[in-house]
Amino acid sequence: MRITGEAKSGDRPIRKIEILPLEGTHMDEDHRTLAFGWRTLPANAVDQKITWQVTNVNGIVSPSATVSQLEDRILVHAEGDGEYYLRASCNNGADH
Repeated sequence: MRITGEAKSGDRPIRKIEILPLEGTHMDEDHRTLAFGWRTLPANAVDQKITWQVTNVNGIVSPSATVSQLEDRILVHAEGDGEYYLRASCNNGADH
């Protein structure tokens, strides 16, 4: 599953997306959802769409977790056991 959101402000393309854990990075049976924020660099980067994915260790989209966006938060919810990675990407206006 992919979620796309908008980064804010500026006059330069995004060079880095920092993912910021808001509630830790460990899930267990009692804590199946984690929230993340993000920051784009440079701070004055132009508006760009950010695509969010949850993948496995090999970078393949995981069917065992879902990702959604709630305002300025990204929520990752475990649907099953496994190790998950939250991946953010943007195309910076490139046609690829």
